[in-house]
Amino acid sequence: MPFHISFNKTWNQEANLKNQCNVMESMPFINGKTVEILFSEDEIARRNQAIAEAIAATRPERLLILPILKGSFVFAADLIRALYQAGVALAVEFVTVSSYGSGRTSGNILHLLHDIQSDISGHDVLLIDYVLDSGKTLKFVSDLVWEVLIPSLSLCFWKNPPCIDR
Repeated sequence: MPFHISFNKTWNQEANLKNQCNVMESMPFINGKTVEILFSEDEIARRNQAIAEAIAATRPERLLILPILKGSFVFAADLIRALYQAGVALAVEFVTVSSYGSGRTSGNILHLLHDIQSDISGHDVLLIDYVLDSGKTLKFVSDLVWEVLIPSLSLCFWKNPPCIDR
């Protein structure tokens, strides 16, 4: 049975490790907050495997995986692993885009913080993002990628939140 370890918000030097660390079998704590597990590890692995098999069925010859950091890194890593297990040869590049500036509220202006470091021309690009909110980030990066001579661009995101104002 999996377990989660949560640490108290503040560390008391006089308290022993047993008091600092609570082993939980249901709802984990992250940054002092209880979080709900939406999908099990097995459910995520099965879905990633299904996506990887669908991509493998298209027989991509020069596939380039392009995750948008930082949000997509765990999903992208899991999907890349599943693609490898499905026998898909690929290359990986990264971009980092921000619309937050110094605050925590998303703004309208996107900033490219880290650009692609190699020549991606001739590659079929799979652009990966964590969540489809407004679609602005995917459009911004898609427009940048289309400036390079690529045969195709596919989009993949982990989650599409319901009922958001786009």
